[in-house]
Order: sequence, then C-alpha cells, then structure tokens
Amino acid sequence: MNYSLYAENQVFTLPEIKHVTPINAVLAIEKEDAIIVDIREEEELDVIKFDSTQVEYMPISTIVDTYSKLPNDKPLIIACANGIRSVKIVNLFMVQGFTNVYNLDGGITQWYREGLPVLMQKHGSGNAGGCGCGCSCDSGSC
Repeated sequence: MNYSLYAENQVFTLPEIKHVTPINAVLAIEKEDAIIVDIREEEELDVIKFDSTQVEYMPISTIVDTYSKLPNDKPLIIACANGIRSVKIVNLFMVQGFTNVYNLDGGITQWYREGLPVLMQKHGSGNAGGCGCGCSCDSGSC
C-alpha cells in the first residue's frame, strides 16, 4: 500500500501513524482488498457515507468492544470525518498488535473533496446545525 508517515490533508497526527490519501485508499481497496473502517457515529452517517462495498461501520463509541471482529489479514483504512479520531484509533490498533492499519488522510471530508464516490443526504432533511461533509453548498443539496 502506498502510504506516508506524514499527513498531507490534516494537521493532527501521532508518531508512526501511516497515512493513506483517499485516491491511494481506493487503489488499495481495488488491488489489495483493503477495508475502510468508518468509525463515525450513526448521526454522522445520516449526512454522508462512503459509496463502497468495502466499508465496515464501527462507531468509535463501541469500537473497543467490536474491533476484534475485524480481519487481520487485510489492510484496514480507518476513517472519520477529518482524520483526527481515526489517527487515535489507528494508534490504539497498533498498540493492540495490528500492523496493516492506516489512517485515511483528511477523512471522508477529503475523500469527498477529491470527487470520490459518496452517498449523501440532502441538507434540508432535518440535519440541524448544517452539513458535516465540509462542502459549501447552500442550495439544499450537495
């Protein structure tokens, strides 16, 4: 997998975390059967989701109880909204002995900015406080 020890699309990181850009994540999904592990909470998924069959949803609030269900024979790309929470979970996984685990650099926000496939709700469908996808849309849908 093509990765870097330096984040390009986010400021926060931790030492020894491997970062993969969204485009390299797509390539890893296609070539290496990698899995995106989306750690965002349910209400965040109501706004925007990855449009991929290679996604496991494990909210950060329950991940300590569920991460053992993840395969350890495939690359795992941990994702959140902007890459901050996912860096922390990659670090946790590394402490737990995972070696093939990566942070999605910039999270789903950067994924969306790069034009990669997402499933998105319209802004006007009850999402108080605006959109969490990082877009600047004000027309009622992205």
